[in-house]
Parts: sequence; C-alpha cells; structure tokens
Amino acid sequence: MDSILSVQHLDIANIHKDACTPILKNINFELKKGKVFALVGESGSGKSMTANAIMQLLPSHFAYSNASTVYFFKTDLLNENEKNMRKIRGNKISMVFQEPMSALNPVMTIGKQIAEVLFQHKLCSKKTMKKKVCEILRDVGLEDQQYYDYFPHQLSGGMRQRVVIALAIAASPEIIIADEPTTALDAIMQQKILNLLIELARAKNVALLLITHDLSLIHQYADEVGLIYYGEIIEKGNADFFMTTPLHPYAKQLFATQPSFQSKHQQLSHINGSIPRIGLTFEGCIFAPRCQLALAKCKHVKPTWKIIEGTEVLCHLPRETLLKPLPLSQRNENFFQKEKCFEEIILLKVENLVKTFKQKNKHQQIAVNQVGFSIKKGECFALIGGSGSGKSTVAKLIAGLEKEDAGKIYFLERDLSEKTRKEKAFDLQLIFQDPYNSLNPKLTILENLLEALQFNYITKADKKKQLIELIIKVGLSIDALDKFPHEFSGGQRQRIAIARAIAIKPQLIICDEPTSALDISVQAQILNLLKSLQHEYQLTLLLITHNFSVVGYMADRVAVMHSGHIVEMGTVEQVLYQPQNEYTKLLIKAGSLQ
Repeated sequence: MDSILSVQHLDIANIHKDACTPILKNINFELKKGKVFALVGESGSGKSMTANAIMQLLPSHFAYSNASTVYFFKTDLLNENEKNMRKIRGNKISMVFQEPMSALNPVMTIGKQIAEVLFQHKLCSKKTMKKKVCEILRDVGLEDQQYYDYFPHQLSGGMRQRVVIALAIAASPEIIIADEPTTALDAIMQQKILNLLIELARAKNVALLLITHDLSLIHQYADEVGLIYYGEIIEKGNADFFMTTPLHPYAKQLFATQPSFQSKHQQLSHINGSIPRIGLTFEGCIFAPRCQLALAKCKHVKPTWKIIEGTEVLCHLPRETLLKPLPLSQRNENFFQKEKCFEEIILLKVENLVKTFKQKNKHQQIAVNQVGFSIKKGECFALIGGSGSGKSTVAKLIAGLEKEDAGKIYFLERDLSEKTRKEKAFDLQLIFQDPYNSLNPKLTILENLLEALQFNYITKADKKKQLIELIIKVGLSIDALDKFPHEFSGGQRQRIAIARAIAIKPQLIICDEPTSALDISVQAQILNLLKSLQHEYQLTLLLITHNFSVVGYMADRVAVMHSGHIVEMGTVEQVLYQPQNEYTKLLIKAGSLQ
C-alpha cells in the first residue's frame, strides 16, 4: 500500500548561540490511507516534537538536518514556506490536540470556529456555511443545532474534545495527527472519543498518527506502532505483534511495570532511572544505562537495526533473547500481605453525604447524593467512576475542604464536626494529582516539609533529622532537601508530596489521582512506595482514580460512583471481575479490564 506521508532520516537540533543540541535522531516511518500508526513513548521522548516537526510548528531556533525529509505525496514539507504550509495545515493535514481548552478560542462560539476553518480554505459559501458546520457537528455526535452557538466553557471535557475533532475533519484532510487526544478523559469518554476518531478516519480513508503513552490503546486501535525513546524510534512494526511479543528491552520493561490484580501482593517491576535530560550524548545504545539485559558492548557501540518477524528493532541482543519474555526477578509473592488485626477497626465512616453546587443559571447541581461507606483501618478503599461522578467532591468533604449539605462523617466513631475536624487534622492528609502545584515553588524542599511539622513541638534540629530519614525513605538523596520543586521530575515531586503527607504520621491518607500525571515506569515506582509505606506505617488509604489497573493492584475494596451516587461496592475481585451494575460493566469494558 502506497504511503501518504513518509518521514525519512528526520533529525532536529536546538541551536542556541554556538551550541547544537540533538533532539530527534533518524526518525523514520510512513502513514498509509485508512491506517493508524501509533507513536508510543514516555514524556520527554520526542512524540509531540515529531508531530510539530511534520507540521513545521517548531520554534525558529530548531533546525532540521540536510538529510531530513517529510514527503506528503511528492511534496517535501520541510522545503515549503510558511504561506504554503498554511494551505496544508488544517486542510490536508490536521491535528487533534491533548487539551481542548487550549486548542479552542474561548471567546468564539463553536460554530464560528469550525466555520473559520471552512472559510480559510474556501471550502464553503457563506450561505451554506452554517448548514455545513451543523453537519460536521452531527458527524462527531453533537446533533443539537444549539451547539453552534455554544462557547467552549459551556461544554464538558468530552464534548470539547469532539469539537476539536470536528475542527480536524472539517476540511476533509488526508492525514489527522492526534496528540494524546484522550489523556484528560475517563475510560468511557476515552473509548467514545477514540472510537469516533478511528471510525471517521477509516470511513473517510484518512491516515491517522496516534501519539500516546498508553500501551493499552495500541492493541485496540493501531495497525502499526513505533516505540520512541530519547528522540529515537527503537522498535517499529505490527501493533498486534508488538502487544504480544515486544522485542526491545525497553518495551519489555514497560509492559512489566503495569500493575494488575494478579500482582497485588508483589512489588512491581520498574525501570531504574529516568529518560536522560536533553543534551546528553551516548557512545553506545541510548537505553543501555537503564537496561536489565545490557551487554558489555551496549554502552560503547551503537546498535544496528534487526528485522525479526517483520518488526524492526534497534538492539545488540541476539534474536533468541529478543523473542524471549523478560526474565522475572525473584520477588516475594507475599511481600504485601495484610495484617489481619487491623481489618476490624472502622477508621472512617460516611453516612448519607449530600453536596450541591449552585450554577450561574440558579439551578442546583447535585454533586454527591446520599453517599455512604466505611473504611477499615489498614486497608485501601478505592473510589472509581467517570469524570464528574462526584469522587473528588467526596474526598474534599472528608478532608474538610468543602462543607456537606447533609450527612455525617465519623473518624474512629467521632463525628467530624468543625471543632473535632481541627483536632483530627493531623490524622488525615492528602496527596494531590499534580505534585508541582501542591508544593510551594518559592520554598526549598526542606522548607516545604518543615511546614508540615510546624505544630510538631520538637527542636528544629530534631525536625531536620526526622526529615532526612523521611526523604531517604521515599527514595531521594539528602541533597534534595536544599533544592526547589522545579529542579525535580514529576515522579520525584510526587515522592516529595508523599513524604510531606506521612511526615506527621497520619492514620488516613486521601490519594486523589496520585499517578495519573506520571509515566508508566514512574507510576510503578510510586505505587511500590505507597504500598510499602502503607504497610510500614499501618496507613489507611482512600484512593481516588479512574485507572482500573491501579485499583486492582492497590485496593482491597472499591466503590463505583455515577452521577453522585454509589452504584456498586464490594471487594476488588467482586466489582472488577463480577460486576452487577450495568454502569460498572460499561466502565470496566471501556477500561479494557475484561
């Protein structure tokens, strides 16, 4: 099958003064009509940079090598000027961005934004413009004509992403580049959006470049896959083969880090270290410093491409080793067994919680409606559900960040009124989704952690000694205490947030999407840390997440929320593998657990 787009020998460097820093190195792949090519990798690997390079959307201080070509049919896009690229962008090649609120104009109606695309490329007369826009909106499932006059803020996250897809297909492009199109969406909405995108692409015979860090999407949606690491594609081939037989050690290690119900009593495998910072050069293989299977020559000799079962892989290891599964490390099968003596004490009990919010149109939205559950000491209780189901609102009510309209919250059988809540403040801590925004950027890590101990009446020297022990406990070095939050990676910042949460030795920690902003390999490290600290300090966890794999690995019991109600509750095995409620079944199916 002939390709629509052919990327060959794509090299990009950042030119700053006299320095030239390589960013992308020898990127090669093709996009074909009606097919989906998935470009997979962790944050900072070069996925979005590749998409922006194709569209010529890179800053002026980035330069292509002379050998780089991006052929769209017979036209090398890298030789086109800005005037010609404007005719191609949105018309022949369009993009679906990760964050729809950033991609949409907040002061223009949805209809006018889509009409602007049609007008810019002279695809429709003014008389038929509104009719054409409404047809496009119907194609993406927004059938009511009133959406034409809506502004972006009046739509839900899923609806906004549908509008972004409508913008992408408006001009009937030959290629759609979807850059993490569903990252901010829950499982059901993610499935709907991706199904819509794939169906539209295949119905219109459009080539789709799907950029993602989520391995589970590859099997469901991709035809071919390219695995990118530190600016280089290191494995490329059939998507189904990649999912069943990953060849490169990096791919094998990524799959091994994924949590599951079956591994809940084990420590998760994880990839040591992190993706190198931009500018580092390697004499040999770029993955060698983190590779479990590295040979002596891997660190000193550049690997060459091998073709195994139709898949290309950049690696020194012999064919026999690449085709074998990753050797399992010796792990204690009962590493995380529960202490039964803690399971009969009810630490937290919630009864008939109700919370409503007033809208601008004076209507009331019921966010939490008659919610009740209890959490035993030492267990991990998970709240799971779609976006807007009320999970985070329940957490805020328990933490005292919102005031309930009705219902009761009991902590060790004491009613958490305003007075008793202050007394119990030290027994309850939170770990937020975004560790960067939960740390004071103007304070060092030591100062951030000392704030947690400000009411702990011991000397400053004793506090610092305690924090040194704590920072080592969460896997960081002592010199981390003198640095600022911006000097750390996302995973390291989450470790610091965990250290702050356990510094005052609470009994209950509320974890609100603690790993959703992290890459797969970093997620494994954080889950291992949380689980080991839970057992060491006999902590009770309230886990709020939309990730079924994390629930299966971490939780003992789980409650499913929908439209402010708990619709199903039970042990993890009961709820995830023998669901009774129709919404739970739909949520689990969308999450690809069954």
